[in-house]
Parts: sequence; structure tokens; C-alpha cells
Amino acid sequence: MKIEPQKLTLRKEIADAVRALSPDYCRAADDQICRHVAASAPFQKARTVLCYVGTQREIDTRSLLETILHAGKTLAVPLCIKKGVMEARAVRSIDELCPGSFGILEPEPSAVFVSPESIDLAIVPCCTGNERGERLGYGGGYYDRYLLQTHCPTMLLCRDAIRREAIPVEAHDLRMEYFVSERGCIHCCDSEMCSY
Repeated sequence: MKIEPQKLTLRKEIADAVRALSPDYCRAADDQICRHVAASAPFQKARTVLCYVGTQREIDTRSLLETILHAGKTLAVPLCIKKGVMEARAVRSIDELCPGSFGILEPEPSAVFVSPESIDLAIVPCCTGNERGERLGYGGGYYDRYLLQTHCPTMLLCRDAIRREAIPVEAHDLRMEYFVSERGCIHCCDSEMCSY
């Protein structure tokens, strides 16, 4: 079986699983995940952190965004430039974010550009992932392309209820260095840009 149909099937399975999760579970899991990120060594060392703004189906990262700002770090938030291409922009307050591509909260295009090379930690969303650092995104390739430009640790956030051991991966799919669920932060691989 080809990989892309497997990915589509798994994305649908995960979407159904996410809809079945209770709001109480999601709130508690998301809070724990954000706390684990903030307590991690890569986060503590980072001066500039790229972090996504969670959608309804993803980890609610608002408390983490506030933690980044209150710690005096530079918060870089993804901005969709065109299909398959994103950049990072500096944000001083989450109030600066507005609905952008796909209804996701994004910085204004006029916000200060943050170069990929200046990012010290990239916090990445997923449809699902696992402790080997394998990640299934949403199919646009935004993060796989963007992360090739960075030279920093990558951290995947995933609720344990949607973690999957078997994830179809291709050569262009990047492994994440850290996997964070409500159970804790796991170091998956040692290389700067993990490969299969």
C-alpha cells in the first residue's frame, strides 16, 4: 500500500478520535503538556521559541505562549505566506494575533520577521505522533519545509489519547527530537535534524 493513502486514513481516524475526547481531558492534558514543555531543558535554554497557536483539534498552546512571553523570550509564531510556505514573525502579545490561513490565529504580515537560523527551539503541532519522534502532520508540508532551514531542537506536542505507534513516514518526513505528552517530555533522537 502506498504511504499517502495510509496517511489519509490515519488522519481521518485521528480526527474521529479527537472529536470523541472530553473537554475536561483535553484541558487537563493540554495544561500538563504546556507545563512539561516549560520545564524542559531545551525550553529553559532557548532565547527565541517558535510556537504554533493551537486550533480546536490541537493542543491549546495559549498558556505556553504566555509563558514564553513572561520569561522574556522572543515568541515567534508561524505565518502562512502561500501554499506550503510559512515564515516566523515575532509577537509581543497574543492579542496581536488575528485569524489567517485556515482560520488559524497568526501574526500580522507586518510583524517583525524572525529568521529560521535565529530560532532556538521549534514547538510543532501534529495530527498524531509518537515517542520515536515520528509525526503525522495535516498534509501541507509547511513544517517539514520550514524546519529544514532551522538549526534547533524540535519538540512535538501530542495528547496521549491520540498518540499512535504506527505512523506511515516517507523520506521527506522529519523526525522530531522531543515528544511531549501529558506523561512527560521524551528525548527521541540526538541529531540536530533527525532522519529515518
